[in-house]
Amino acid sequence: SRTSPAWPRAAWGGAAMAGLCIAAYNLCFFAGVRATGVALGTALAIGSGPVWAGLLQAVALRRRPAASWWIGTALAVSGAVLMLPSRADGRSADPTGVLLCLAAGLSYAAYTLLSQALVQRAEPAAATLRTFAVAAAVALPVAWALAGPFTATPAGWAVVGWLGLVSTGVAFLLFGHALRHISAASGVTLALAEPVTAFALAIVVVGEHPAARAFGGLGLVVAGLALVVWDESR
Repeated sequence: SRTSPAWPRAAWGGAAMAGLCIAAYNLCFFAGVRATGVALGTALAIGSGPVWAGLLQAVALRRRPAASWWIGTALAVSGAVLMLPSRADGRSADPTGVLLCLAAGLSYAAYTLLSQALVQRAEPAAATLRTFAVAAAVALPVAWALAGPFTATPAGWAVVGWLGLVSTGVAFLLFGHALRHISAASGVTLALAEPVTAFALAIVVVGEHPAARAFGGLGLVVAGLALVVWDESR
């Protein structure tokens, strides 16, 4: 029978660093959103991620993205921001929360670069398993110390299971496979397709009626992602 290749011992360092980045991303994101509000915090984290990825790729890998990539990324980020709901709480932006959201974007970008190097040396499934095992080992004790033990109803546990296995596990496994074929910077930008999916589900499933600016943002995201895909296909 066919056996899978053994896990490279040298890949443990990359998995540990990628796991630390994912743990930092989640901790910084939720803390930042709590301080700044959902709309602003999400815009900062999502919008800064592709920019961080382009800069890290240029500095760490000496591979500067083309001008078309930057234009497509700018369009997609602008569109994603327009698709976010406007803030209605009237709070001013908390400086610490802003920095935490920017740190979340940086952590996600760093994870992507590390993960791309990792999946070139090991199977994406094995890399994802070990990366998120490290992330859980780091994030769970911190979350426990900050928020206390998790208590929920059976329905709540079902939601946690779905988020952990499908929304996170399957999604990042597919992401790892994709990173074998595209640049890390493009991977982060193409992940901006997430707001497009959420937008469609909000209309079809929830029955929401988005504002006109959200439809304009949808067009910008689609145009920006198409430009990034074109840049990758070259």
